[in-house]
Amino acid sequence: MVLNSVGFLNFVCRDFSQGKGKSTIGTRFSCGDLDLSESEGSEDEAYLKVEPHLLHKKSPEEGNLSEFDRKHELKVKEEIRCRLSSLDTSQRFENEWSSAVFRLEKYIQVRQETDRRLDKQYQRKIAQVMDSHLSAIQRDHEQRSQIEERRIRDDVAAEEAKRKERALLAEMVGQEKAKAEIGFARQRAAELAEEAQKAALEAALKESKEAAEKEAAKARATEAAHKRMAEQIEVQRCESSCCRQCVKS
Repeated sequence: MVLNSVGFLNFVCRDFSQGKGKSTIGTRFSCGDLDLSESEGSEDEAYLKVEPHLLHKKSPEEGNLSEFDRKHELKVKEEIRCRLSSLDTSQRFENEWSSAVFRLEKYIQVRQETDRRLDKQYQRKIAQVMDSHLSAIQRDHEQRSQIEERRIRDDVAAEEAKRKERALLAEMVGQEKAKAEIGFARQRAAELAEEAQKAALEAALKESKEAAEKEAAKARATEAAHKRMAEQIEVQRCESSCCRQCVKS
């Protein structure tokens, strides 16, 4: 069997459709020498010239299978053609993008050079303006600082005067309060002494009353004892007289 360009392309397409070309995914390649659009008619004609001869020698099932393979190969070739077209479009886009990026970088470089030249020209003027502005700011800051210092000193003096006045007032109030507390303490001491004296008098009266009550109770007890003794003596006399009368009779 002679392996021509059509057969080689069919073989590659068949391997690609069966998954043998997976290892080449992501690899960039060039197919400038392969023009499928121009050779498609010749390849189909060559295929049609070969196929009738083969169909005469093959069974209908094999013919159907060959027809299916042919359609599948045509489909794979169409997919390859589409992918090549997509790669070509991507390549053109990348080239245009690279050119645009290069132009942009060139523009940026030129603009930076221009900016540097302008910076050199205006640097002194900007420095002078900034120096004048900073000097004015410094003078204004010094004036404000002096005004603020005077205000702070005045506030401190006023606060010190108020503090002394409050201290004097607090001292006077403290003295008055101390006097009032001393008077209250004396009054309280007098009241406590009077209460203590009254309590002592009440205690003495209570003790004397309790002593009198004890003496009265003791006297009543003695009188009751004497009365019981007299009653016992009287009972004994009665008993003695009764006994004598009984003996006589």
